[in-house]
Amino acid sequence: MYKDFRITPYLWPNSPLRGCGKTLCKLVHDLSANAHFTVGISKAALYRIIEAQEPTLIMDETEGLMNDRQMLALVNAGYSRSTGTVVRAYKDGLRSYKVFCPKVISSIQPIPHTIVDRSIKIGLQRLLESDSVVPLHEDDESVGKDLLPVMHDWVEHHRDEIARAYRSPDFSPGILHARQADIWRPLFAIASVLCPGRMEELQATAVRLTDEKRRFEQETSLEITLLRNCQEVFANLDTPGKLQTEGLLTGLVSLPESAWLNLTALDLSKKLLPFGIRPAQHWIGGRNLRGYARADFLDAFARYLPAPQQLGTKPVRAARPVSSGGLKAV
Repeated sequence: MYKDFRITPYLWPNSPLRGCGKTLCKLVHDLSANAHFTVGISKAALYRIIEAQEPTLIMDETEGLMNDRQMLALVNAGYSRSTGTVVRAYKDGLRSYKVFCPKVISSIQPIPHTIVDRSIKIGLQRLLESDSVVPLHEDDESVGKDLLPVMHDWVEHHRDEIARAYRSPDFSPGILHARQADIWRPLFAIASVLCPGRMEELQATAVRLTDEKRRFEQETSLEITLLRNCQEVFANLDTPGKLQTEGLLTGLVSLPESAWLNLTALDLSKKLLPFGIRPAQHWIGGRNLRGYARADFLDAFARYLPAPQQLGTKPVRAARPVSSGGLKAV
């Protein structure tokens, strides 16, 4: 069915410790069309398997993606049909390989944010001793044998109807936007045919999981953390407006559990540059000093930081008042 979609979402089962997610991976394997389970797959094997088998690829122990930029690029490209092709050079010429296919990316440690952005995050926890569940053993194939043929027949009978729903310009996956709407759109299209009476339930689930993923990104991305901390520093000023560079650095260091103890002025400018934020000469306390204006941050704040009430938290106050080397902010 995924070939009828422009985007295929990735599934990211994430657990804090080992022993929390194997059952989910087995279930996905047993209930997926042409499933292929891999551990520590190489780049060359990745695109060859996808080209030859067009699988549902279940990638376990993917922590190495953090350090392998070429593998990361392949996985990033493979969620979209339009970008899901890699070209390799051989002695007899060039050859293209498809890397577009559904993927489950299982890990204990955080994975790159580019993959998080393309994924539906499923948080997993180890069972309590008091939890009562029916175990699913490694050699138990009954679930897949019973359900997979039924699922296959249903998809074949409703493929055209699902594809029409997916392509309809009036079809929208709730209140999600941009890439998050793209990755949920196939699931909404399927649900609109399979269980139209549960669309509101699916929408609520999509919004909840997307919000949880946004929280995760807020808490683990250094770039987003820097933006949020700058927002807090400017909010702590009596008259938010402009700060000398040293004043902004002092404010960042003064925040509780600060990650910026060794941040220099040059580091700060490099980290803010991708957001279109640059230091400039400003009149601060009656002097022409190099620093930052809060107005230059507003676009980045609006694009990358949700409002505090969206996350259910309030901005953290600095540990001590922000100063700018004895100069007042204006």
